[in-house]
Amino acid sequence: MKLIKARFGRIFASIFLIFLILISPLPQISITAQAANSTYTLENESFIPSRSFYPYYISIYSSCKSNLIKGIWERVLYEENNYSSYNNKGTYGTWAQEYYTGAAVNYISSNGASTSWQNINFSTNSGDFDIFLGNTLEANPEMLGEMLGLRGYTAVSSKTGQYSQASLLDTYRKVIYEKLASPEKYKSFAKSMVSLTKYGKYLSDGALSSAAYNGKTFDYWMLCTLAYFYEGDGSETYLSQKQVAWLENYAPTLVNEYVGSGATSFNGVNWIPSGTSLAGKYKPIYNLIARSSAGVNNSAKNKEFFNYVVSSGTGAGTWLNRHNSINIARLNNFDNLTNLFAFSDGWCGGLCANVTCHSHTATCYKLDNCKSMANSNDLICVQLHRNPTADDFLKSNQSILNVYGADANQSDTWQFRHRVKHTNYSNSGSETKSIRAAEYADGAGIRVKMIEDADGQEWEYVKTTAVIDLAKVLANSNAPQTVSVTFFYEGNPNSDFDDHDTKTGDIHTTWLSNVDGIYSETPNEYYRDIGENPPMAVFDRAIWEWVSGADSRYATYSNIYNGNVNYPTLYTGPENVVDTFRNEHSSGTIQNQRNHKVYEWNDMEGSTHASFRTYTFNISNLTKAQLEQGYIAVTSASLCHATSGDEYCAIGLFHYITIEDKINDCDINGHQWKVKNNSDVVWANDYSSVNITYTCDKKISERRTCTIKTTPYKSSDGKTITYRAAGLFGDNYTRVKNSSAGSSGTTKTINLSSNNVEGTSPTDSDSSDSTVWPGGAKSSTVYKQATSNICFRIRNQIPAGTQKLQFYYYSSENLRELNIEVLSNGKIIGQGGLTKPTTIDKVNGIVTITLSNNSDEDLNGCYVNITGEAHTFHEVPVGTTPSRADSKIGITKMVLYF
Repeated sequence: MKLIKARFGRIFASIFLIFLILISPLPQISITAQAANSTYTLENESFIPSRSFYPYYISIYSSCKSNLIKGIWERVLYEENNYSSYNNKGTYGTWAQEYYTGAAVNYISSNGASTSWQNINFSTNSGDFDIFLGNTLEANPEMLGEMLGLRGYTAVSSKTGQYSQASLLDTYRKVIYEKLASPEKYKSFAKSMVSLTKYGKYLSDGALSSAAYNGKTFDYWMLCTLAYFYEGDGSETYLSQKQVAWLENYAPTLVNEYVGSGATSFNGVNWIPSGTSLAGKYKPIYNLIARSSAGVNNSAKNKEFFNYVVSSGTGAGTWLNRHNSINIARLNNFDNLTNLFAFSDGWCGGLCANVTCHSHTATCYKLDNCKSMANSNDLICVQLHRNPTADDFLKSNQSILNVYGADANQSDTWQFRHRVKHTNYSNSGSETKSIRAAEYADGAGIRVKMIEDADGQEWEYVKTTAVIDLAKVLANSNAPQTVSVTFFYEGNPNSDFDDHDTKTGDIHTTWLSNVDGIYSETPNEYYRDIGENPPMAVFDRAIWEWVSGADSRYATYSNIYNGNVNYPTLYTGPENVVDTFRNEHSSGTIQNQRNHKVYEWNDMEGSTHASFRTYTFNISNLTKAQLEQGYIAVTSASLCHATSGDEYCAIGLFHYITIEDKINDCDINGHQWKVKNNSDVVWANDYSSVNITYTCDKKISERRTCTIKTTPYKSSDGKTITYRAAGLFGDNYTRVKNSSAGSSGTTKTINLSSNNVEGTSPTDSDSSDSTVWPGGAKSSTVYKQATSNICFRIRNQIPAGTQKLQFYYYSSENLRELNIEVLSNGKIIGQGGLTKPTTIDKVNGIVTITLSNNSDEDLNGCYVNITGEAHTFHEVPVGTTPSRADSKIGITKMVLYF
């Protein structure tokens, strides 16, 4: 750093003395385990820059183990936070405004750029100086304890008493508290705290609880930071086992605090700040308690916590296994329980009695294959299903419930697939079930008409229409084969009406049914007055039944076809007398559940006799598009015939329709899901995930797609990165990517010039022919001298995978300084030059820096900072003329090795 020293006018001694008087770092003693010292140290601990150069000095050497860097930080943080009290000039408003003197004192940002700090507040900065402070605390592990005044550490102090220790500690505690309490804002500082405490330092000895700020001890504020990185899935990315154990030790207290606050911080979709508890204020703490054993077993909030964990996409299996009533092997491996059930075939793997396992299609599997067909995922699903506690949690989450199923009758769900494998359907390949699709059928309702005091032969007619959207059928069916719609009709030949006189009559009730099949028009385009003006059917035929003796206006429309189409067939079922619709209401009413209208007639005595007729439509040959767009329209009519007295007739639609559903799909019959083509595996641009589409090997129309996160593995030589993804059925996928700009063993040479560096030119020269008489007239010697300097940066030219760097340099007679640092986020990851003798070859003019120990993450975005100074000094006795002094220094090229 002689270049910087020269710029300061070599006033080091006086500044150093002032600095020591103001705030002097003292030798520290820690009772915790010692952390490894930083690999990198300052060139000269005795050199003290002026305040204007503090930011620059910090930006280059923040990751060095150094009392000097610690002292600079302590001074900046204190003076900045107490600026108004110690600054009596009244000229400047902030520390930065007073000491920033222009571009000459810019600092080097975390991406290697020369950057102004004119308006920066170093204490609250969440960018570069957040990174730099974290770097210094990591490199100097005792510094945190000194700044907070923790038990076992010697607190910082001012030797002169100019600033009281209490004032110093209060300032530093405030700065550290603000960063620890807001890890989402001060992310880089938070990561440094993770590194600092990874092996138990500040956690194992309880020292953090010996100092407090804002009403909480610092173990609480450290908890806020570490909880931000807590994943709780049993395989932590950032935290060590010691950190996790320390965090989870606080969980019961934090759960009780959250429950007691009465807040609900998860609304089913997002976490939202809510209440006064720590978990309600900070998402990391909520995340901690939601995933903790205490939270899992807290009956007041555990379903809220479960939905939160499921929504997060990580740790759902681990969460369930932490419940005291659940212990399922390998469940911890599953983050996405929705996918777990969606891709399970429902085999029991022998957990159910063998006698309950049934074959539905003999070519697919045998009776005893429940064990052989099941994979480990199926076993987990069955165990979750058979555990009442797990089953209750699964049904409490809507996304899981959609694929798990509310019960075994819900089509296209795991419960349905599991049931049909353990229920004997006599190999029919189908089952019949009822759904409420007809309840909301358009136009459907109960219709009633009466003949009052018939005189002679009289007829009355009543009709109702039902238009059923097939989309409702699809929503409740796996593969619908037939759909059946049932109507009831009724009459009473021996009813007492309003005059309570017994009347006799000839009741003749029959059906006039216009079945206009499946319509592709939208409901608004459908002409609904089918009874009076039958519309043209899009496909299907219309049939009217003719009953002898009925009014001639109900003429038969027989076999009306519309084009040569393979129409679904109409089936007219038998009439049966049933008492399903017996009136149970004391007022003598029948209530239509669709629109809640009540049809009422006078007090009824005797039985209400109902008959019904079912119409079945074969829709197995319809395309998916036809099913999605289709409608079934049925109009039915009832005729009432009387010769004397009051008679009535009624008609209405059953609220349930019946579906014959196909059960031999890919999952149920144990067919295999396979990746058919390479195009079915689509990798993300950054290889972080892969979309895999599976096709049923016996039914290519059945396809399922899932997104799977990859895991990267760097090769031992650092040359390649392999991305691996585990498929759902034991299949694995990999992509290998070069982690460098060159192939293994190759090199890349970059010739340096003013065009590809920032700062000064990579070369400099100076000449002097002026003779200097150092002692004036009494000089015994005279001399000539020249000095050349370089100070520049190389950015965005070192790719991931670089194993080492070589810099080719030249210099004149005396190379005073040559310091080369490779930095990443302000942290030195490689260093070479005069301060590292093993890295410099003075004979050939080469500095070699090894980078192979660094990760790709470190190398991405790294930059090089180079400072150098060469000096030429020609001294001769008086009376002799020294030769001309020429000085030069330069870096000509950088060579990258892969």
